[in-house]
Amino acid sequence: MTRQTVHKWLNKLLTHRWFSWFFNHRIIKKIVNPETIAYLFFGVLTTILAFVVYALIIFFGAGIVWANTISTIVAVLFAYITNRLWVFESHVQNIKDLIKEFVKFSAMRGVTFVGETLLLVLLVDIWGFDAVIMKLVTLVLVVIANYILSKFVVFNA
Repeated sequence: MTRQTVHKWLNKLLTHRWFSWFFNHRIIKKIVNPETIAYLFFGVLTTILAFVVYALIIFFGAGIVWANTISTIVAVLFAYITNRLWVFESHVQNIKDLIKEFVKFSAMRGVTFVGETLLLVLLVDIWGFDAVIMKLVTLVLVVIANYILSKFVVFNA
C-alpha cells in the first residue's frame, strides 16, 4: 500500500456526500485532509499496538516499568515507520539520514512525553483535577504537538 493509495482512499471518504456538508467549510478543509486523517488513523493503530504489547508483557509477569518501556519503544518504532511511509513524504536517501530522521522523531516524542508528564503533575497532583479527564485533555495536546513536530521538524514538510 503506497502513500498515494492511502491518500486516494481518504479523499474518496472525505468527499462522500455524507461528509461533504461538514467538510465544505474553509477552515475544516485546511485542518481535515488526507494527511491529518492518515496521521490520526495510524495514531489509533499505534495506541492499540502499545496497549496490546503492554498488556501481553504484564500478562507474562513483567513489571509495569518494563512493560511501559517496551511498549513505548514498539509504539515509537511503529509510529515512525507509518508516519514516514504513509503520512508524511520523507525524502531520505541514505542510512545516515534515515538514522538522523529517526533520532529527531524519537527526540520529539520524548519532548512531548516530558511535557505531558509535567502538565499531568501540575494539573492532577498540584491543582487536584481528575487524573483520567486530564489524561484525555493532555492526550489531545500531545497529538497536536506530535503532528506539528513531525511535520515541520522531523519530516520537514
